Amino acid sequence: MHKIYSGITRNRIVLILFACLALNMAAPPPPYMWANTGAPGEETCYSCHVEFPLNDTGGFLKINTIPPLHNGLYVPGQTYLVTETFTRPPLISYTCSTEIVDSLGNDAGVKAISDSLNTSLVSTPSGRFCVWARYYDVDTSIQCNFIWTAPASGPVSIYAAGVTHSFQLGGSGGYVYTDSLVNLQPDYSNSVAETDKATGFELYPNPTGAEMTIGFKVAKPTDYELIVYSTAGQKMMQQNGRTSTGDYKQQLTLTTLPKGVYLVCLQVDKAKFSRKVVVE
Repeated sequence: MHKIYSGITRNRIVLILFACLALNMAAPPPPYMWANTGAPGEETCYSCHVEFPLNDTGGFLKINTIPPLHNGLYVPGQTYLVTETFTRPPLISYTCSTEIVDSLGNDAGVKAISDSLNTSLVSTPSGRFCVWARYYDVDTSIQCNFIWTAPASGPVSIYAAGVTHSFQLGGSGGYVYTDSLVNLQPDYSNSVAETDKATGFELYPNPTGAEMTIGFKVAKPTDYELIVYSTAGQKMMQQNGRTSTGDYKQQLTLTTLPKGVYLVCLQVDKAKFSRKVVVE
């Protein structure tokens, strides 16, 4: 009887420990840990995880955008897919914080998440909103993505910091990596407001369930490229063609796409457009 009771007790203890571990893994960290991106007034994850050199060889954290930011310029009002690629084998879990700030240290533009399972938009002690992501059971590489609509004016900077965890390291052990795109300047010559006005660009309906119409004006027949990206940065659809002169409209069939958020990117001659689209 004593042996049976001891076995049951041990099993209960093991279940309790696993339950506590699961709750701890699912719960977000305290607010002060969200704001460790290296943005103005903040440190990075390296302020706590100092076991290995910052940005140690064997891994990296890299910020990219779709469409790309050329020559340190962003298009005012443009919608971008911000992607952060992290590599550092071996991994068990990975957390990353990202902030986009203006010259005064305030939030710049509007951020939106689509992966609610792994990513959250949280308020930090600095008063800004931070994109915070946590991933478990990853292998050697992970990618965090979110949608950002750029502000109408002013310089902006993007800061990101991530830390890896491996049960082999124990304690608070982890490799910390950072990246930043600092002092990005607005390209007013290609601002969304001015480009839309000049070209008559329109995209409707949005949200949509099956088809979408993309329209614009051109002075002469021009080649165009239309690409639809998922919020994971995957190219889901591509169309290449040539316009007629004047008002041009192109139908886009989206019935093959799963429900969700996508980024539609269009290039006509030198004009570039990108919009967030919701497929219902």
